[in-house]
Amino acid sequence: MAWVGPRGIVAAAITIVFALKLELMNIPHAELLVPLVFSIIIDTVVIQSATARYLTVKLGVNAPDVKGYLVIGGNPVGIAIGKALQEAKIETVICDSDWTNISTAEWPT
Repeated sequence: MAWVGPRGIVAAAITIVFALKLELMNIPHAELLVPLVFSIIIDTVVIQSATARYLTVKLGVNAPDVKGYLVIGGNPVGIAIGKALQEAKIETVICDSDWTNISTAEWPT
């Protein structure tokens, strides 16, 4: 998570504040601070996104490719869709924040 976790917004916000204050103090090249930080953030995002899959495979934490559907919502409509997919022999998982909805869903075997 540390490798691909979101970052940059705090650095960008603080850099903008400091750059404005440095410009008011007539510090030379203070206006270059913001584009520099944004370039670093963009480079980091590109590098991390290009290497994330490789890193997860090397560490053995990548999830296998899963075929099927995720039905969000254990209400009657979601349960009906899930049952229809299961009956068609399509791998299906149902999720809901209410355990009662999930536990009442009975899948065909």
